[in-house]
Amino acid sequence: MPAAGRPALLPLSVNRQLTLRQLLGAPDAGEMPARDGDHPAAVTETANSTTRTTTDTYDNAGRPIKVAVSGGTGTAVADTTTAYDPATGSKTSVTADGRTVGYTYDAFGRTIAQADGSQLAYFTNDLVQRETNGATRQTWTLDPAGRPAAWSTESSTNGTWTTTATKANHYNGDSDSPAWTTEDATGTVTRNVHGIDGDLAATTDATGNTVLQLANIHGDTTVQLPLDTAKNPGAQSADEYGNPTIGTPTSRYGWLGAKQRSAETPTGLVLMGVRLYNPATGRFLSVDPVPGGSDNGYEYGGGDPVNHFDLDGRMWGGSWFQQKWRNPNVRHWVYGVRAAAAVVSPVKKIRFVGRAIRNPSRTLRACARASIWGKKSCYSSLTGIPSALNYGRKAIRNYSYMRDYNRALTYTDRENICRRYTGYRGRGSCD
Repeated sequence: MPAAGRPALLPLSVNRQLTLRQLLGAPDAGEMPARDGDHPAAVTETANSTTRTTTDTYDNAGRPIKVAVSGGTGTAVADTTTAYDPATGSKTSVTADGRTVGYTYDAFGRTIAQADGSQLAYFTNDLVQRETNGATRQTWTLDPAGRPAAWSTESSTNGTWTTTATKANHYNGDSDSPAWTTEDATGTVTRNVHGIDGDLAATTDATGNTVLQLANIHGDTTVQLPLDTAKNPGAQSADEYGNPTIGTPTSRYGWLGAKQRSAETPTGLVLMGVRLYNPATGRFLSVDPVPGGSDNGYEYGGGDPVNHFDLDGRMWGGSWFQQKWRNPNVRHWVYGVRAAAAVVSPVKKIRFVGRAIRNPSRTLRACARASIWGKKSCYSSLTGIPSALNYGRKAIRNYSYMRDYNRALTYTDRENICRRYTGYRGRGSCD
């Protein structure tokens, strides 16, 4: 049922979704004010001959301070207001529907209470230890490497907490992406199967049931397709910041699911490496542990979640294509294909190269006198074999890169190998 005063309307535009996100999450101190076109002053929606207007008001720093809704049917909607700490710029409270809920930070800059009423607790290494949302809470434990090892879900009845589920992650390397997960006390297992690019490609269980995890180019799992034709596939989608669209079912891996960024939390927070990420605000809930790793302590991906990633919560890297190109497996196969393509040419071209080696000046004059198509054939023959040799050398180098990379035992070793072979000098992770 639509909320009071808010008639059922057509889906909002992308700009409107961004405005709602900005309403929920204000920039912290150090963020740049928004450009003029980023904040529409008013959005008018019409459906079934009913019009509703939502007006947003911002302060001089570009932060949303009030949202007013007029029109529609039913009970009038009270204004939503947001307050900020004048010293730090952090959001302190949100007032909506006559109820004020505040944001609270601890001495280390970690969010311990959110505007939706949920509360958070952390380990000494800043990883989340517990999230409580009303009568539901989830508690994590860590393995010796500081990764989420197990978690339990509890529900409260008359003040008494009862465990409703217990799950555990298992790892086969130094990555923070689990190889398989124990789903319950009876030993039900979900195994994660990765593709050649290292992304999640499918999940299986102990009985052989397989579900393909089909992802888009951004790495979001959009379709979960069971190989058992008696089971229905599941479709899911999210906006660029990771907010699930209406009708998307709750799932462990959705937005950035191919990267195994889990959203299996009470309020949909995403376990993003060493920090928690809130899709509703587009920000992390604790300070970046790497000085200079982000534009400020809390933002995600430089404000560009489409082209930038911060999968480990430390530093955001380059575009999707740049990250793929730094992958040793991808580079090895690309250069191998190029090397093979460079040597595919008619036999007469190969003979032509032989004549060019014996008499280069005469060959160049013949190329110059040739017609346009003749010149293309001439010069491609001259450059074909050198190109093949060049790509062949790169293919061998990237084979060595892939071999050394796969032999590395720690994240630091892989990072050093990646930088040595690719020459990457960026501030983000090379791997």
